[in-house]
Amino acid sequence: MSDVPRFGQHAPQSSARPNCPKHPGQPAVSYCKRCNRPTCAQCTIPTEVGSICPECAKPARRGRIPAALQATGAPATLWLIGICVAVYLVKLVWPQIDNYIAFNPVMAAVEPWRFFTAAFAHSGFTHLLFNMIMLFLIGSAVERASGHWRFLSLYFLSALGGSFAIAAWTLVEPSSLVTWTVGASGAIYGLFGAVFVEQRRSGMSTVSIVVLLVINLAFSFTNPSVSWQAHVGGLVVGGLMAWIYLVIGEPRRGTSGRKQNRLAIWATIGAAVVLFGLSYGVYAIHPQLVF
Repeated sequence: MSDVPRFGQHAPQSSARPNCPKHPGQPAVSYCKRCNRPTCAQCTIPTEVGSICPECAKPARRGRIPAALQATGAPATLWLIGICVAVYLVKLVWPQIDNYIAFNPVMAAVEPWRFFTAAFAHSGFTHLLFNMIMLFLIGSAVERASGHWRFLSLYFLSALGGSFAIAAWTLVEPSSLVTWTVGASGAIYGLFGAVFVEQRRSGMSTVSIVVLLVINLAFSFTNPSVSWQAHVGGLVVGGLMAWIYLVIGEPRRGTSGRKQNRLAIWATIGAAVVLFGLSYGVYAIHPQLVF
């Protein structure tokens, strides 16, 4: 069994560990979860899940992101919130926008972009406000812990998983074929699943996220206006993808961070292909749909 610690774990002082590359002679106590660089106690920068090195924490690595967004450490989260707010403002002057981006199982069969765009539409201000608060709180934590592109992958794959679950449910309840669904909640539940998996694997307490999940799922199943299918689908996909990213990203001797990033990219593409393939399968076997 490998003696390399998982993300967030500290190396035993008594065991042979590599020295910190920035401070020669200082033994490493952790590993950067993004590049696997060993870090000493002085260089280790803790995050919500695991730790990163000073190089990965440099703002310069964030490219041409505005300083106001860099300061939060979660610019992609703010961009997503901004898009959702912009779509809502457009809806105020052009209510028909939902006809082109909301998810409907029948329409999505020929307009597959709806699997994703429904996550940017909301039924009203209260719906938007609640989802954006949750996206900011949970999304910021996941983005800072996972990095920008993995966070976006988790978000959009979770949205896709939520839409797939809605489409699959039509096999059980054919009357839901004509149901329209909007909201970022499916993708947000995917982030809930990611937080749970990341905390579980890093040895952190999962009590708070479990309580939050139980409360929200109870509301989902008891409120007929809420799409519990999207919530469950997003939760499962988000948790599974977070686990895959963590397994791929675990420090291994002889495996570079660049190779791990390539594997994570292929895993993301593969997951999207599988979800679209399963959705196509639902439409192909559906007794009431012929295309």
